[in-house]
Amino acid sequence: AAGDDPIRRTNTPTDETHPRWSPDNRHIAFVSDRGADARIYLIPPLAGPERELVSTGLQRLIGRAELGAVPWSPDGQELLFSRGQPSGDIAIWKTHLVTGEETQVTHPPPNSEDLGATWSFDGSQVAFWRSENGRGSLWLIPALGDEPRPLPRPQGLVGARQR
Repeated sequence: AAGDDPIRRTNTPTDETHPRWSPDNRHIAFVSDRGADARIYLIPPLAGPERELVSTGLQRLIGRAELGAVPWSPDGQELLFSRGQPSGDIAIWKTHLVTGEETQVTHPPPNSEDLGATWSFDGSQVAFWRSENGRGSLWLIPALGDEPRPLPRPQGLVGARQR
């Protein structure tokens, strides 16, 4: 209810960031740097134990988007996240919450980082940020797999008022 005291759901000395509600409001996914790398955990919003979901293989850095704005599939069964690869690149992965199956979604070119993956509302597409050689852009990939494609850059000044 409005005005209630906040409920502290974690109690660790490490940073815990990027809380993301599941579509059914039964879980909150979040990133924590409790170990050698950032890991993603699930926790019920009001009471109950948390559980470790996946390791990202990434050293925790402020501002890195292991979880996008809407990382949950519309049915709440899969979660998108970014994971460091042995090559040093960062790819988008998804995990199935019931089976635990993990699938690599993007295969970035060398020296690239795919971050902030977000499902479309109908679940047909995944949008993400790809950084290559210091330049970043938005990309789309069909949720069932295929080659990603960059979104075209807007022409002119974005947000400028037309006269």
